[in-house]
Amino acid sequence: DWSSDVCSSDLSAVREAQNAELLVERASREAGVKLEVIEGVEEARLVLVAVLRAVSLGPRRALLIDIGGGSVEFTVIAGGAPRVSVSLPLGTVRLHEAFLHSEEAVNAERRALLTEYIERLLGEVRLLGGPAPDVVIATGGNCDAVANLAPAATDDGLGIDVAKMAVMREEMAALAPVQRRERWGLRGDRADVIVPAMFVLGAVAERVGAA
Repeated sequence: DWSSDVCSSDLSAVREAQNAELLVERASREAGVKLEVIEGVEEARLVLVAVLRAVSLGPRRALLIDIGGGSVEFTVIAGGAPRVSVSLPLGTVRLHEAFLHSEEAVNAERRALLTEYIERLLGEVRLLGGPAPDVVIATGGNCDAVANLAPAATDDGLGIDVAKMAVMREEMAALAPVQRRERWGLRGDRADVIVPAMFVLGAVAERVGAA
């Protein structure tokens, strides 16, 4: 059972930027906006608070996946409370720039490198090897887009049909981003990064038995 929800902002790029303090200072001085750079685990906690307000989990064991541009946060929820969280550098923009930085379709070499990297990092996450979750909740703009393209009815609302997503991933990977925009009506800043998001979701689904 997979559910999708709207995303929180990804902060990993700011956390890792060498000029993070300058960005915070300029935002305050020039725009009057006070920024606070938070750690990945704190970001996961805030997303969790939003999810628990939106979804009634009851006694169900849940795996929360928040996919951003620079990182992915995983949180296991049991008994209505978080048990463990971990943040990995598997964000969609990061993956696209590292492995798929091209306006072309995904070729076999890029695909192999991408999948190997995802599998290697996921293999280090012990929480994915524990008891299978009753529900997987995916948050982030890409997850929301995937849920609209490969929808599945769930008790909690709009969800993702993992099998449909796998088929669509192959169709999208075989096309250039501009062709994806035209065929599925995707925004320009979504057509490139939605493919690595699908690879991450697919790999997680296989590991937790939701594929």
